[in-house]
Amino acid sequence: MVEFIATMIMNDTVSNESIINEIVRRYPDPEERKMAINSSRPRTDGLNLLTCALSNRRRHDLVEFLMQSGADPNWKTRNGTHVLVFRSLHVQTDIDNLMTLLACGADPGALSQGYSIIYDDLIYHRSKYQPISQVLLTHGASIAEEEYEILRRRCRVNLNALLDFHRRLSLRRIALHHVRLTVENL
Repeated sequence: MVEFIATMIMNDTVSNESIINEIVRRYPDPEERKMAINSSRPRTDGLNLLTCALSNRRRHDLVEFLMQSGADPNWKTRNGTHVLVFRSLHVQTDIDNLMTLLACGADPGALSQGYSIIYDDLIYHRSKYQPISQVLLTHGASIAEEEYEILRRRCRVNLNALLDFHRRLSLRRIALHHVRLTVENL
């Protein structure tokens, strides 16, 4: 049954409303629906309904429904790919989906196949995803020193703006921490 719904999600001619109605019809019990949403599709490496919806730029409303229905915001496929890596390749939709996942508890500092989500975005999608990396950094993600070096060597993207943003954000967090400590000691 999950495979049929996944096929509906991947078909651009099927509306979000039709997909939501089908999910509710097939899984009227909220716990059963949550289990179905978080189950892996057969014959895949662990993809589920959420990863399918995230991969389609017309499915933001569906992503919100799936999250409200109990989709795991920190889902990983069998090979360790984190749900935050899945993209529709439409920047604004991806930012909207990312904000929904973060609001529902997705961990921006999580690793996907051993690398940070930011590294994954920049290495595979280059400069197109710097706005997404900035959102992740703003919500607590970081880039490991080893990843900086790999990104500098492999990407011909000018990372200076992103690295400056990361440094300013880190300095701002340190300053806020010192302000909190000072206030607590008063």
